[in-house]
Amino acid sequence: MRESKLWFFHILSGAALIILLGLHTVIMHFDTVLGWLGLAQALGSADGGPLAFGNVLMRMQSASHTAVYLLLLFIGLFHGLYGLRSLIFELPFPARAKHAVACLLVVVGLVVAFWGSYTILSGYFNPPALNQ
Repeated sequence: MRESKLWFFHILSGAALIILLGLHTVIMHFDTVLGWLGLAQALGSADGGPLAFGNVLMRMQSASHTAVYLLLLFIGLFHGLYGLRSLIFELPFPARAKHAVACLLVVVGLVVAFWGSYTILSGYFNPPALNQ
């Protein structure tokens, strides 16, 4: 029962990643199209393109962008690490080795989640100054 729930969340996270990465791709790489639609300023892709420091700073201070980045982090980590775990568990390793791999993946996931969350949230709560 536990494995089927994890597999369901793995499939669900894949669908969520398609939506979130699609949104991220549109905002970061289709700034010209956003300009035509009049959405460039609202989505943080105004003058200078999406990688201009002022635009990055604007996205860092946006609660919606911060939430999307956190969702991408956590959903992507779960999807990737659970997928890797599933691949490793298909191999003919002893049960103790599989348990050790699962524990290692949990530790790696927690460390990366903490580090990524710290980075994203520090940009939101304590952004660098815009020197203009």
